[in-house]
Amino acid sequence: VVLRPLNAPHADRLVRSVSLYNGRTTDMPNAYTLKAWMNLRDVFEDVSAHRLDSLPLIGTSEPEQISVGRVSEPFFRLFGAPVIAGRTFSPEEDRSNAPAVVVLSYGLWVRRFGADTNIVGQRVALGSVPHTVIGVLASDFDSEQFEPRPDVWVPLQADPDHFDGGTIYQITARLKPGVTAGAANAALAAEYARLTTPRAGTPNSVRALAEPLQTAMVRSAQSSLTLLLGAVAFLLLIACANVANLLLVRAEARKREMAIRAAIGAGRTRLVRQLLLESLVLSTIGGAVGLAIGVLATQGLLRLYPGSNPFMLGALGSIPRIGDAGAAVTVDWRVLGFAVLISIVTGVVFGLVPSRHVGGPELNPLLQLAHSGRGAARRR
Repeated sequence: VVLRPLNAPHADRLVRSVSLYNGRTTDMPNAYTLKAWMNLRDVFEDVSAHRLDSLPLIGTSEPEQISVGRVSEPFFRLFGAPVIAGRTFSPEEDRSNAPAVVVLSYGLWVRRFGADTNIVGQRVALGSVPHTVIGVLASDFDSEQFEPRPDVWVPLQADPDHFDGGTIYQITARLKPGVTAGAANAALAAEYARLTTPRAGTPNSVRALAEPLQTAMVRSAQSSLTLLLGAVAFLLLIACANVANLLLVRAEARKREMAIRAAIGAGRTRLVRQLLLESLVLSTIGGAVGLAIGVLATQGLLRLYPGSNPFMLGALGSIPRIGDAGAAVTVDWRVLGFAVLISIVTGVVFGLVPSRHVGGPELNPLLQLAHSGRGAARRR
């Protein structure tokens, strides 16, 4: 959620509009923000607004309520949307009162239209309005800006000159090459002040800011997930300390065995190899069991996750970037690699610690201690 890079062209230059109001940061821009962003053509390129709606799809085999992504024309360029049929929106189609057009997601195209390659140019009804299909997106496209992913996409047709105060959407753009976030925020402050000063009723404490997109996406969940990561790290350290104590006590109890093996001719290398092998077998089994429990527990937690409300953009209760039904949260090669690495490291470390005394000069005292039975207190 927090660390995975954005899957978009020039992702390091993508920014989102946030508003600072009385010390609180929100992703909800007010009526003047889109106008300010679109006016700064020397600062931003491909300024786009988007929001998620829900509409019934009718006129097919049976009606179905589907999710609808309303996006500005530059949205698909911002996130590098691959098209497998037709095209995406033109600037003319993103204007008010333009003809109704729609771009289908790959999933809906396969599920409801049988992957018909002749779908482009046909009409489908969203609610009571017929829309002309102009394109189909590839199956792997996910801008990560919506949860759930839209089934269809329609032009937002936002009018930046119409200040009704009731429009809800998010604004995303790409900084022009060489423009820093600080320079963008300075330009935004000046432009926002120019737009809002003559109009009554606009709070002077509102500031429009451009924040790196990835930071803005995970802000609501980052502190909680960081706390969770810290708790899990401490739990891992406690478990390692407990297991280390058990292994060290086990090694103490086996000193007599090691002394006898050395006395009858086992070399130091052979004894160290035996201890390492035993420790690695234990740590590998522990790592495999832990990984299996982690997979099952993660799947169980994701099934309990209620999802987010599509009409509450930036809701505090939602976890971003987990994908549809948690599909983006998986045990990938990084998690597997961490489990393998920590299993090997702990196996080697706690296999080598007991081997320090194997075959050493204290062999005779160990044999004498074991023979006399005076090691009970030490074992305790």
